[in-house]
Amino acid sequence: MLDRERGPQQHLDGPFRCRKTCHPGGTATILLCFEAPEGAAPVQMQFEPGDLTNPNGDILPANRINVIPPQIQLEPGEATDVAVAVTIPDLTEPGEYHGRIVCTGTDQTSVVVVFEVAGAQT
Repeated sequence: MLDRERGPQQHLDGPFRCRKTCHPGGTATILLCFEAPEGAAPVQMQFEPGDLTNPNGDILPANRINVIPPQIQLEPGEATDVAVAVTIPDLTEPGEYHGRIVCTGTDQTSVVVVFEVAGAQT
């Protein structure tokens, strides 16, 4: 189960959007909360980011994305936060970039994330 920034609980629906516009040369973060249901088995998950792309085909490569922590283990009823942080290269074209964070382990799924990149600041 996934709770978006401590709001209403979501079941990996998404997309999950960064609340702030990102700027080239900066870092932006989406905070997600994962919770293992009461009475269920322990949950293990590993996170692997993919490239983020915009409608023009511009790419923010996966090596610019960090998932912290990169893996979790939750006991029934336990919850933890996971941050998806993207470092925006200086020459990134503006636009809305979206992609998937693949979640493997007890369950196999993915989370869609969206980051809006502004034009370069002068």
